[in-house]
Amino acid sequence: MSLVSVIIPYYQRKAGVLLGALRGIANQDLPDGWRVEVIIVDDGSPRPARDEVRGAAFPPSVRFRIVEQENRGAAAARNRGLDEASPETTLIAYLDSDDSWPRDHLALGIRAHELGHDFCFSDNRRAGHHTSHIKEGAPKTAAAISRASQGHQFVELPAQSLAGLIVEEFPTQASTVVHRREMAPGLRFDPRLGNCGEDVLYFVALASRARHPCFNPTTVVECGSGFNVFFGRLDWENPSFMDIQLGYVKCYAAILRLSDLEPGARAICRSKLRRKRHDFAFHALRRTVKDRGRIPPQVRSIARDDRTTLLWFPAAMCRVLLLHPLRLYKP
Repeated sequence: MSLVSVIIPYYQRKAGVLLGALRGIANQDLPDGWRVEVIIVDDGSPRPARDEVRGAAFPPSVRFRIVEQENRGAAAARNRGLDEASPETTLIAYLDSDDSWPRDHLALGIRAHELGHDFCFSDNRRAGHHTSHIKEGAPKTAAAISRASQGHQFVELPAQSLAGLIVEEFPTQASTVVHRREMAPGLRFDPRLGNCGEDVLYFVALASRARHPCFNPTTVVECGSGFNVFFGRLDWENPSFMDIQLGYVKCYAAILRLSDLEPGARAICRSKLRRKRHDFAFHALRRTVKDRGRIPPQVRSIARDDRTTLLWFPAAMCRVLLLHPLRLYKP
């Protein structure tokens, strides 16, 4: 028997959210010879996972367990799940606790593996945001898919281009990915990025090690509306909005430090980092004015962690002050 380990980081405030995700797993059409272990990492959730799973029922091919830890964020929760995965695991799949899979999601991930693909992802939709991330938010990925050779049920993408697509458009939302564990058994999410960019960094690093990645055009993952740290802080007036801007800068700087990053992806990342530094400088200036001269703590934080801040931050601020009034820069 072969094994798929499903990692679910869990932190929710509403009842029934996790149960919806688990029902989607229970309804998966698994091929013969495969079984599933579901690892739910309760990251200090206000609504405990052990209370939520009481209504869950699984077929014999699916078993689950709950691991509890104090709240440390999604990256640390996913890492705990990866650490807890069985030594027998062949494939790793991720599922956010408010997302749901169509019933053939794992079967297609397994089929991709059997055809020689080591990294497989699909499209996703999110009510109120997009009906297809690939079509509406990832035009270069969509173009690459249309150009790629069609084989069997999957679209094989050039391995050397996938990391660059993830840097630029992030088509690999975590709940859509199924990959071989042997690709990078020691790779982990970086919890120092908080809840912004840790998934981008991880999947860029993972994709950089892929040899035969593919896109699954058949299934679309449903992204839910449960508690989401990232989407809950996108308002400029949110006290944690600057944390997102800081996370972006740290994320792309960390990607540039990856030793096996393909040159094209590196060039794209440099451009993204430059843009995010400008955005960080703009919002730092805006917040300083709004708070009557009080510098945001995120500025002091990055200055401590990154010595180059003394070079790029003043330059980015000057550029923003010059270009924004001319409408040549828009945050």
